[in-house]
Amino acid sequence: MLRTLYSFTGGVKPDYRKEQSTALPIAVAPLPSVFVVPLHQHIGGTPRPLVKVGRKVLKGERIGAADGNFSSAVHAPTSGTVTAIEPRLMAHASGLSAPAVVIEPDGEERWIDLEPMDYRRADPGEVRDYLRDAGVVGLGGAVFPSHLKLTPGKDKPTRTLVLNGAECEPYITCDDLLMREHPDLIIKGGAIMRHLLQAQEVLIGDLEDLEARAQGCDLLVTHSHGRQLAERLDLPFLRMGIPMFDRLGAAHQVTVGYRGMRDLVFEIANLFMAEAHEPGPDDWRQPAPEGAACGSCASAAAH
Repeated sequence: MLRTLYSFTGGVKPDYRKEQSTALPIAVAPLPSVFVVPLHQHIGGTPRPLVKVGRKVLKGERIGAADGNFSSAVHAPTSGTVTAIEPRLMAHASGLSAPAVVIEPDGEERWIDLEPMDYRRADPGEVRDYLRDAGVVGLGGAVFPSHLKLTPGKDKPTRTLVLNGAECEPYITCDDLLMREHPDLIIKGGAIMRHLLQAQEVLIGDLEDLEARAQGCDLLVTHSHGRQLAERLDLPFLRMGIPMFDRLGAAHQVTVGYRGMRDLVFEIANLFMAEAHEPGPDDWRQPAPEGAACGSCASAAAH
């Protein structure tokens, strides 16, 4: 027997209001006249400042070092000059102040020299340290350091890694637009996370939004998990990608080059033909012009 906690059914479900920010592409915000960068931007220890007043910094340069492993570094959002390191009022419901680095932009947006890491060859612990020093954190309420989440369990291995693109709050659509405009980067990030967690599979996306946006489409193209969606929306369904568990020989299909593209076009055309109205005997009769008749026909309509 379930225990009843509240006297009402359901809860608050406000309008999504997401269409206001999904109609336009991602844009670059203009530079403000000053940046106030809080040193404590996540759960855990407060990063230690690595710069002094008067220091010139480059975009992406570390200005706050992680305070232990349960912390994450902070970086300069642009190039410019550090004008103050002091407590500043934070955009938080508490109304409290917190240590911050104040930067005056120079307008040049100069980056530091970036040093890529080959995560496949590096020790997983080194990759997690790299993520900590890169300041990678979650965007939930706790802003949890991501490198701590990417430590696999000792007793139970990770079977499925879910990169959940669902955004429950109204107006918020940052994940939505990133999945639309930069899916390649999301897949690359998912590959790194899968390597660290040794996950067997990775699921990406927000299928609820996919179903809403697929309304009125002519063709659904996705992997085998889209078969129920195609059935609900009554859409022709072209299976592509991984996993492909309900078709034989899918791994051997070629869709590039002349022959592969030709076969793909034929397959799509056949899908549309299968969904079209099946013609009957009467569909092939062509009406004769008005008044036309011949000796062998009972009427003009028989033409």
